[in-house]
Amino acid sequence: MNERPRKPTLSLSTRLLLAITVASFVTLALAVGYIDQAIERGLVQKQNAVLQDHLIVLRQAIEADPENLHAAEVVIQNTLGGDKNAKSFGCLTDATGRHLIETKGFTEFSPPLTDFPAPIPAGQQETQVTLTRPANDYPIYLVAALMLRTGSGETLNYYFAADGLPDEHFMESIRYELALVLLLETLLSAGLAWFISRHGLGYLERITDEIERTTANALQQPDATSGGISDANRRPREVARLFEAFTALRSRLSHSFNQLRQFSDDAAHEIRGPLNNMMGLTSLTLQRDRTPEEYQATLISTLEECDRMKKLADGLLFISRADHRRSALSLTSFDVCEAITEIVDYHSDMAHDRGVTISATASGMLTADRSLFRQSLTNVLSNALRHTPARGQVTVHFEGSTLSVSDTGEGIAPEHLPHVFDRFYRVDAARTHQPDAPAQTGLGLAIVRAIVELHGGTVTAESAVGKGTTVTLVWRQEPVL
Repeated sequence: MNERPRKPTLSLSTRLLLAITVASFVTLALAVGYIDQAIERGLVQKQNAVLQDHLIVLRQAIEADPENLHAAEVVIQNTLGGDKNAKSFGCLTDATGRHLIETKGFTEFSPPLTDFPAPIPAGQQETQVTLTRPANDYPIYLVAALMLRTGSGETLNYYFAADGLPDEHFMESIRYELALVLLLETLLSAGLAWFISRHGLGYLERITDEIERTTANALQQPDATSGGISDANRRPREVARLFEAFTALRSRLSHSFNQLRQFSDDAAHEIRGPLNNMMGLTSLTLQRDRTPEEYQATLISTLEECDRMKKLADGLLFISRADHRRSALSLTSFDVCEAITEIVDYHSDMAHDRGVTISATASGMLTADRSLFRQSLTNVLSNALRHTPARGQVTVHFEGSTLSVSDTGEGIAPEHLPHVFDRFYRVDAARTHQPDAPAQTGLGLAIVRAIVELHGGTVTAESAVGKGTTVTLVWRQEPVL
C-alpha cells in the first residue's frame, strides 16, 4: 500500500515571518484607515465651520434689510463669488421656489433643488454639509437652510453648493502617501521579522546541530554545549528550558546507553561461564571412553549449568518486563505473618548449617502479588544468609507496609552500596561461584528492586562495614497496575 506523499511544510522561521508580517500589515492598515477617515472628517468639519459663519452673516444681513434683501445679495455675491472661477455657489428662494438671489453658475454647477438635503431650521446654528455625486460623478458639498424674513414673517430657503474636487484631490494624495507608508512599513516589518526569527531561532538551530552530532561516542562526552548555546545568561527563557530538557535527555540517554552496554558485557560474561564449563566438561569427557556413571555425572553437571543459564534468562526476562510495566500483577490481600513464616521455615535448614539464627516479627495484611512478594523476600533473605558468618543473626520485620531484613554480616563498603541493586553487580566477584551457591546470577537484588517498583514502592539498603546490612522494602498500599 503506497503512502500518500507528504505535503511540504513551512519552516518555523517562515511561519513567524508570515505571522509577524500579516499582523503588522493588518495593524498598519487599520491605523491608515483610521487616519484616512479622520482627515476626511476634518475636511467636512472645516466646510461646516466655514458655512456656519457664512449662514450667521447671511441671517444678519436679511434681518438688517428684510425688504429688498440688498445686504443679503452683497453677502452672497461677495462671500461666494459669482465668476467662473468660484468654487462655491448660493441661491436664495422664496417659499414657492422662485430664485431671489443667485450666484452666477449656480444652476449649471449644482443639482436640482430637490436633490438638496432637508433644510436646517431657522433657529439652528450648527450646520451639516452632505457630500454627494450627481450624474456627472463630480463631488459637491450641499446644504440647505431656512431664513426667516422679519417683518412679513416669510420663510426663505437658502441653498449652498461647494466644489468638493479640491478636497478629493487632497484626499487622493493623502491616500497615496498613506498607501506608500503602509507598503514601506510592511516591508520593514517583514525585514525585522526575518531578522528576529533568524536570530531567535538560531538557538534552536544550534540545538538541532548538537542533536544531529549526538552519537554513541558523543554521549560519553561530559559537555554538550558546543556552538555557544551553553551561555545561560544569553539564552531566552524558553530556549533555556529547551536546552535544559535536551541536556537532561542526553544525560538519561547516556546513562541508559551505559547501562545497556554494561548489561551486554555482563550478560555475555555470565553466559560465557556456563558455556565454557559445559564445553570443557564435554570435551574432557569425550577424550576417552567413559563408564555410564561418568557420563551420568557429566550430564548432571551440564544440566546444572543449563539450569543456571535458565535462571539467568528468566531473571533478565522478568526485569525487562518489569522495567516496561509488562508484567501483570496478581493482586491479593494476604496475611504477611503467614507468608514470612513460610519463607523463614524454608531457609531454616540453610541457616542452621551456617550457624546463623533467623528471627521474624510481622503482623497485618498486605495487598500485593503474593508470589512476587515471596520471591523478593527469598532473594533478600538468601543474600543475607550468604554474607552472615557463623553465630550471626538475620532479622525479618514487617510493619505497616515496610519489610526490612537485617543481618550482622560483613557489611558493604560505601562505594559499593549505591550499586547493590544493579544487574550483575557483585561486591566480591570472588564469591560468584561458591560451592554452596552454584546458581548465583548476580540478579537477585536487581529482581527485588524490579518487583518492589512494579508495585509502586521503593527499596533501599543501609550498611556499615563489619556490622551488617539492612535492606528495606516499602510496599505501596495501592500498587500501580
